Amino acid sequence: MIKTINQFSYKSFYDYSGPKSEFKAKNILFGYNGTGKSSLAKGILLEIEKLPYMNEFKYRFFNKDYINDHLSLENSSILKGVVANFGKESIDIENEIKEKQDQIVDLFSYQQEMENIHNDINKKITQVFVAKKGKSKVQLKKYKTLDELMKAYKVDYIAAMRLVNSEAELENVQDVSYYEKELTNLQNSKLVAFDLLTIQEIETMNKIMMQDYDNQDIPTSKILNWLKEGISIHQEEHAQTCKFCGSPLHLESIEEKVNAYLNDRKQQDLLTLDKYYHKLLAMIESINAIKENNFLFNYLTGNKTDISFKLLLAQIESLKPFIEKVENKLMHFNVATYLASDDLMTIMQNIDQIMRKIFSLKEEKAKELREYMNKINILIKGSIASAILNDTLLQNEIEQYRKLSSNYTLLEQQNKAIEEAILSLKNQKYPTYDFANFINQVLKNIHFDFYLDIEERNYIIKHTNKDTVLSLQDLSEGEKNILALLFFYYELFNDAEQKEFKKEIQYIIIDDPLTCIDYMNKVYLIELLKKVLSLNEPQVFILTHDYDDFLHLVQDKVDDETSPYRFYEVKKENGKSYLNAMNSIESTYVRAFKEMYNYTNKETYISNNLSDVLNYPNIMYQILAYFMSFKVNPSSPTLENKDNVKLALCGNHSTMEDEIQITHLLDIINTSSLKTNKDPYQIWISAKYLMNKIKEMDPIHFYSIIDK
Repeated sequence: MIKTINQFSYKSFYDYSGPKSEFKAKNILFGYNGTGKSSLAKGILLEIEKLPYMNEFKYRFFNKDYINDHLSLENSSILKGVVANFGKESIDIENEIKEKQDQIVDLFSYQQEMENIHNDINKKITQVFVAKKGKSKVQLKKYKTLDELMKAYKVDYIAAMRLVNSEAELENVQDVSYYEKELTNLQNSKLVAFDLLTIQEIETMNKIMMQDYDNQDIPTSKILNWLKEGISIHQEEHAQTCKFCGSPLHLESIEEKVNAYLNDRKQQDLLTLDKYYHKLLAMIESINAIKENNFLFNYLTGNKTDISFKLLLAQIESLKPFIEKVENKLMHFNVATYLASDDLMTIMQNIDQIMRKIFSLKEEKAKELREYMNKINILIKGSIASAILNDTLLQNEIEQYRKLSSNYTLLEQQNKAIEEAILSLKNQKYPTYDFANFINQVLKNIHFDFYLDIEERNYIIKHTNKDTVLSLQDLSEGEKNILALLFFYYELFNDAEQKEFKKEIQYIIIDDPLTCIDYMNKVYLIELLKKVLSLNEPQVFILTHDYDDFLHLVQDKVDDETSPYRFYEVKKENGKSYLNAMNSIESTYVRAFKEMYNYTNKETYISNNLSDVLNYPNIMYQILAYFMSFKVNPSSPTLENKDNVKLALCGNHSTMEDEIQITHLLDIINTSSLKTNKDPYQIWISAKYLMNKIKEMDPIHFYSIIDK
């Protein structure tokens, strides 16, 4: 058993000897990417290779290059066969294979017959559908299976029968095209829009009407408007003479005089009254449009709106005396005129109420048409369903198809079982069979869609469903890592149950075995790693960059004088890596928080560490995600959730500076793990901002962690 590494120099290790806390039988090491973890794994291997009488049979070394170094042949579709004769030799395998091949049923005739019946069923259903749907917009049903289709038609049939007294009523259902047209006409029709006088406007009008103005000579509003337009024209053309009469033009004096008129109280009132006058005129001029509305709505609502429109016309007619009084006031502005403002207000209110009533009738009619159309569509669907479900010949064909399909599925399963048995028999002729069998069982259990087949004592990778040969390049990084680790693990044993460990193996080094592997498969593989740690014979070193994986591996284990376990962290300072024993095991969040606190607590920032760029943005992401989890509604710290990030870090009092800093922070923690060209100084600045905001928002939480 090795206890230390001696004078090891490689990459970030410089003449390193250690660790001070010597290695034990089972060693679990954690180190972020970039800290020298993989270099350390090679250093441990070099130390083992120095031992007397050491050879390649006495140790096993797993890392990211395991497949390329140990399994891959020149042809990337073939992996080396691992010889593991766990079972008995087969007798008369060839005869057994021939017997099973004779049991395979040719399914082509079944497929042809099923296809013909299925096409005939589709044709008959389409004919019924076209005959019954008429001009309605009911769609032909899409389906995956005939049973699914028949269930859908039964649902339609039941829904329709709730609306009629007997099945016979479904025979003569009319389509909805007429009502669809009526609804379209109704929706496209527009009610007359009245610009009604408000109470305040009527009160203002009344004051102007009752006012006795002096007899000052002021032009009418029409003349003033004409003068304003004339001034504008002459200004645009910089005219020196009048465009109308050709006389010399004193534009400034004319403009001053017009402005004086406009600013005069009497003139302002004149213009205001003129505006209200035109509002009243516009309402009178809407009579023709009202009559058109009356015709359309009476047609669509069965004369329900006729009374409302007559009342509306009566109210419009009652405006005429008011218009005459306003006209008279405008012509003789200095004379006070009585205006029955209460009556005018009543007219406005009546018009508003009548229009609301008409609008309500329109909505009621539209709702009635929709409900009727919906009912008819249900009945049409029911009529189609009734015809299909009651067609004896069609239903007999469907039942025939069901039986054929059921038999086909059964025979297909039997054929597959026979083919698997044949494959198994073929593979038993090779000393690599048992090993492939174990690997394939695991791949099946973890729902992978590829398996190992045997070709001339080596392995080829095949797709489970398509049965096509795959190369290593066709597999994801996670799939390759799992395959490599399974090879590595099963090769450690002499028996099928993985109980008889190969006694010649004295050392096992496993470097970062769980890279790019999803959570569900990680759970299974971590159990394999725990089994490796439980082996009595070899000295074991397992290294990981994932702190959560590290916590799973050390779970229920202690590092003390009596235990075989020791826990380490690979660290890097000022470009040099070293190994530290971990005195206490903290949660992922607490550890990340403390590390970030130390990282941001430096007075100055000078670093050439690639690990700063690779790891600190990920740590910042973890901290912010966890902090947000108990401060705001669950959401991830991304730019899309920026408002929640601001709420968590700033409450309701964010500043423009916070806006900039948070945008920069989110950009760093969501991209830096993939981009190594980020400025480490900017990462440090964003990290300091994050920690300061957490401290401001929740000092109790902040100090409860860093004081641990």
